Amino acid sequence: MRVAAQTRILSSRWKHIWNSYPVFDFCQNSLFNVDSHRLAGWELDDGISKQVRPQYWETLEKLTNIVDQKLEKFSECKLGIQKFKLSIALADQEFHSFVDKWMEVVSEKHVKELDLCIRAEGKFGYVLPQTIFAAKYLTVLKIRGYNLMLEDPVMKSAVDLHSLQILSLENVYIDEKTTQNLISSCPFVEDLYRSFNEGNSQSLKVYGLVKLVNLTVNMRSDSHLM
Repeated sequence: MRVAAQTRILSSRWKHIWNSYPVFDFCQNSLFNVDSHRLAGWELDDGISKQVRPQYWETLEKLTNIVDQKLEKFSECKLGIQKFKLSIALADQEFHSFVDKWMEVVSEKHVKELDLCIRAEGKFGYVLPQTIFAAKYLTVLKIRGYNLMLEDPVMKSAVDLHSLQILSLENVYIDEKTTQNLISSCPFVEDLYRSFNEGNSQSLKVYGLVKLVNLTVNMRSDSHLM
């Protein structure tokens, strides 16, 4: 009985901690114990249609349902989100709207740490929603992936990242002006990482960042993630 009582107390304490600092971690690979890169057959020429890769599509559909259900339930709470981490490989444009919706929800929930690893298939890639760059409570923003981009330039007036301390943009196609607007709108950033794909190099001007401690700029070739 004492052990059961202690377990209930411990469980209550962890529940209180989670409720105070909610953390969401959705990884397509670990949730379903699969290698999405191998399962999708990214390196093959026969495509990743639902007919060709049914098992891959099944894991993707399950993941979108899980994230939808978790966020819908959490939306009923009057709590903010401490951290939202998402690792997903998008097989088709029909899944892009799910990610757009999730970004809107976590932004409304004052997310403090946002960690995205997104691989997008198709010639159009995945266009990152500008909602991300107006999440004024963010302290950590990490975006990496493959075939990610911002379609339209993000104006400085649309960026509100004054709380940001860590900014990492890896393999994200962003025009030079938008890159500068983002950086200059993070006056208190301490850690800045930017990587470019071959053929997409840019000049990077860093000034006015009075708290900057670490600056890393990297040139890399396209590579498979996830």
